[in-house]
Amino acid sequence: KIIHYLTTYFSPDVSNSISLAIYPFVGTSQLFHSHKKHFTFVLQSLLLWREIMSECYKLWFLVDYDLLSSQNTYRLCDTGQGLHRLQRCPNVSTEMNDILERVQSTVEEWIGLSVVHLGDRDVPNPLVFIDKYMQIGRILQPIVNTIE
Repeated sequence: KIIHYLTTYFSPDVSNSISLAIYPFVGTSQLFHSHKKHFTFVLQSLLLWREIMSECYKLWFLVDYDLLSSQNTYRLCDTGQGLHRLQRCPNVSTEMNDILERVQSTVEEWIGLSVVHLGDRDVPNPLVFIDKYMQIGRILQPIVNTIE
């Protein structure tokens, strides 16, 4: 639904909708995105999330496989978000790269990163990875509820 609302109430052309541009303020981050770039980034992020959710059962299976694999050892590491199991996740990584390539092939120009972070300090293991994507629906639902 959120993709429908984004494309219904906004367009890449700022003259046809309210601006989604991000402007820097004095004393804050100097991040700047034009309306068109930010619209495209949000749309692509939502398309990627939708594709990940459609492959959710397969990803959960691969998460279990990577976490329980005897060839895939882990170490406990303080990631800055607490003590986590830092572990490679080759199966989830391969599937995510396939999903990312599929989504990228449907758009003209990819705005975001073309790398999926897994098994590092930001996303220490596949369980943390899949949990982060599962939270997106909970974040978006109040927005959908408000629009409706």
